[in-house]
Amino acid sequence: MTTPPRADAPLRHRDRLFIGESWAAPSSTTRFTVVDPTTEEPFFEVAEAKEPDVSAAVAAARQAFDSGPWPRLSPAERAEYMHKIGDGLRARAADIAALWPRESGALYAFANRSEERRVGKECRSR
Repeated sequence: MTTPPRADAPLRHRDRLFIGESWAAPSSTTRFTVVDPTTEEPFFEVAEAKEPDVSAAVAAARQAFDSGPWPRLSPAERAEYMHKIGDGLRARAADIAALWPRESGALYAFANRSEERRVGKECRSR
């Protein structure tokens, strides 16, 4: 049996939401607690997005898509971005595999094998 390393959630801004290219204060002070299913104890807390936060995020995404460069990029240029995202995820595969069981209850051996094979692969699949 493979035992996961005990990892802390490496979240930089647990008290904010990423909306429109920057970290923003949420519309409320409500927090969301993620419970580690292996211990049934709190693992970490993050700001909980409420309806105004979701609306702001959707509006920012729509504006970014409509006014930003993405729709005008060629498929090759889009692929370049996706490859970079995949490379970044692949570089953090071990961290993701260590955190996944603590967040969702996935077996570590499954998470580790899945991350080794999957992380970043989707970003280079076409």
